[in-house]
Amino acid sequence: MKTKLSIKTVLALLLSLILVIPSAYASSTPPPAEITPTYPGTNTKMVVGDVLYSNKSLYGSAAVVGHVGIVGSDYRIYHVTPVSDANGGGINDTIETYMGRHNAGEKIAVYRARYFDYTKAAKWAEQNYWRATEYSISVLDKLGTLDPNYCSKFIWQAFYFGGGVDVTGKNLGPNTYSLVYPLNFTYDQYFARITSFTATH
Repeated sequence: MKTKLSIKTVLALLLSLILVIPSAYASSTPPPAEITPTYPGTNTKMVVGDVLYSNKSLYGSAAVVGHVGIVGSDYRIYHVTPVSDANGGGINDTIETYMGRHNAGEKIAVYRARYFDYTKAAKWAEQNYWRATEYSISVLDKLGTLDPNYCSKFIWQAFYFGGGVDVTGKNLGPNTYSLVYPLNFTYDQYFARITSFTATH
């Protein structure tokens, strides 16, 4: 006995095939891989938790020689700076904006912690940079004080509170009265120099 299909039934079957085939194809196609950005003028990929070091202070501030920031999970640079648009406190910049805060031609070196959990340090920096609302360098402030703050102290805090380590190797703690210098993040014992790039405007 032959079964006759109505025109409506045939059209319904064709429509269902049109809808099912593309969705089945899409589900079997993997999403495109995210492209990890590279440091300007290099082929070196940015890594969450990298520390960026420059040996001159931003806009000529000589309170502490040098400046440091840390790469966040969004590949923005988290740091504490005296510049006016940050109101003298914590800020996050794109890599291009961060470069623009340096003099043209200035070298910015990239350091990566050898043993410490730098991803946890980056996460802490992302979550707490806004708490630094005043830029100040004083040996009278404990290292655990978030506000006021300054660049190298903030990155020290990121590794201490985020990763549980004192990156200076001097057994410093949040109740210690001491200064931390940008140069502390370049010591070969704890940090590996990965690459460097030149600031352009």
